[in-house]
Amino acid sequence: MADAARSETDRATRRGDRIPLLVALVTALVLRVSFQLANPPRLSDDRDAYLTLAESVATTGQYGWGPPTAFRPPLYPLLLVPAVWLGQFVPAATPLGVALLNLAATAATLLIVASVADRTFGSRRASFVAVSILATSPLAIVYSASPMTETLCGSLVAGLVWVSVRFRDCPGRANALMWGVIAGLAALCRPTMWVAAAFVWLSLLVGTREWRRLLLGGAAMLVVVSPWVVRNLVELGSPVVMTTHGGYTLALGNNADFDRDVVQVGWRVLWERGQQRWIAERQAAFERAGLTTELQQDAAHRSDAVEWITQNPTRFAAACWLRLRRFWSPIPLGEQSALMKAIVAVWSIGLFAVATVGAWRTRHRDKVALALLLSPVVAFTAVHLVYWANARMRLPIEPALALLAAGAVVRRRPSDATP
Repeated sequence: MADAARSETDRATRRGDRIPLLVALVTALVLRVSFQLANPPRLSDDRDAYLTLAESVATTGQYGWGPPTAFRPPLYPLLLVPAVWLGQFVPAATPLGVALLNLAATAATLLIVASVADRTFGSRRASFVAVSILATSPLAIVYSASPMTETLCGSLVAGLVWVSVRFRDCPGRANALMWGVIAGLAALCRPTMWVAAAFVWLSLLVGTREWRRLLLGGAAMLVVVSPWVVRNLVELGSPVVMTTHGGYTLALGNNADFDRDVVQVGWRVLWERGQQRWIAERQAAFERAGLTTELQQDAAHRSDAVEWITQNPTRFAAACWLRLRRFWSPIPLGEQSALMKAIVAVWSIGLFAVATVGAWRTRHRDKVALALLLSPVVAFTAVHLVYWANARMRLPIEPALALLAAGAVVRRRPSDATP
């Protein structure tokens, strides 16, 4: 009887432990659905052409806008294909598909982060703090109503950290293969994840010394990405591993026009008309030079950017400093209302402060976990020092920041005070 009573008590305790997570999950979904319902045009605002690519696949079987393209990574638009195909018959299906995909990614992120926090810190309170931070993220709420990769990429960052912690605790083949699959999907969602995966891989290598199993994980990642590479070799004539967007993105923030119009004026200056003029001038120059394909134009953009950087190292350093401030700015650029900017600023400053405290407290408790959480943060920061940057591009690493913040509420053990 006593054992049965204890068993029932344990089950009740476990159910009670789940209630805070359920509350945070419901809060996150309610906030995002409310914003989506209040801003339905955003769900069809195809500024990055992911819906266009999904429509092309759904209607013609071709990943492109006319000719085949590798300008955008394939995972997000491919996930939208069913909704876009159904949208041919039921127009509301396409925006609904965007909303549901982003909501599903949000739910997955919260559940994964809760699991990582529980496994890393052994604290339900830490789990609740982490998921509560993500549930109330104002930028995440806003971009949950947009057909962009930020929300999905955030879930993949969380997944990469989760499987890395599992591998750290149990470095078997199954976890190594799972690591490679998640890392490969992340790379197909956003090219920056190649760098993040490399940083995480190195952190695991230093922390576990399991280099054979980690090589297996790396091989699995390459296998997952390989269909994209083969497709690009067949369709474009070149085994593009990432995208044909990198040269353009590098040149966009490293050229004389951007330096004159923005870097020398102020880091919060928006580059709008000047950017349109620069794009038009570059396109005209490509046409005069007979550079008509994506590969040729991407290579030309990259060459121009590298030339400007090498000839203007001081101005490049100034541009990097500008991008660093933009990436980590608590106040986003753009036309948001003063109220929205204030909300984002207060929330972001709070997150940065608590995450810093959490990282400091975790440094003695679990160095490997700290390295795994910092790896995507450092990787994204490093990439966006050189490439285009704004606060929106920080969204995918919010799960890692939330987990760092969770470390701030974990009670210190006596041994944690020992240097």
